Amino acid sequence: MTIIILCFGVLFGFGAFFIAAAVLQLPTSAGTRAVMAVRSQQKRRTKSLDAIVFDIASKVSALIRLSDFKKRKMEATLKSAGIAMTPETYIATAWVKAGLTALFIIPTLLVFPLLSPVIAFLAITIYFREIKRPEEIVRQKREAIETELPRFVSTIM
Repeated sequence: MTIIILCFGVLFGFGAFFIAAAVLQLPTSAGTRAVMAVRSQQKRRTKSLDAIVFDIASKVSALIRLSDFKKRKMEATLKSAGIAMTPETYIATAWVKAGLTALFIIPTLLVFPLLSPVIAFLAITIYFREIKRPEEIVRQKREAIETELPRFVSTIM
């Protein structure tokens, strides 16, 4: 009896998802992955979780407002880091990744409530790590250039 109820629940969930996707006119995950693969400058394989995060982030990015200074600064940093996203989409991606991590608090509260502050701390850490990632990439590139400068100068002279 429990197997029948479980199968019904799973099939009902899939059916509800597909009906909601058709009504909301959501693109398929394969289509989203194809768009991300074309946009990506790197030659790495696009994962389906990244496609889902990017899908949600593109919708959330409409809610984000940045000042002109902050937007120009972030655009320059993202361009230097080789990340082909708008600043709003990048910030929304950080929000979505942290939010999806924070969603694990709900089952944690049911199973092991003492672990929920750890999950909350993890979500906050993920948010700040994602926000600082382009600056870290640019810093690493600058350090690599500065490391090579003395050898370059000695070669020229």
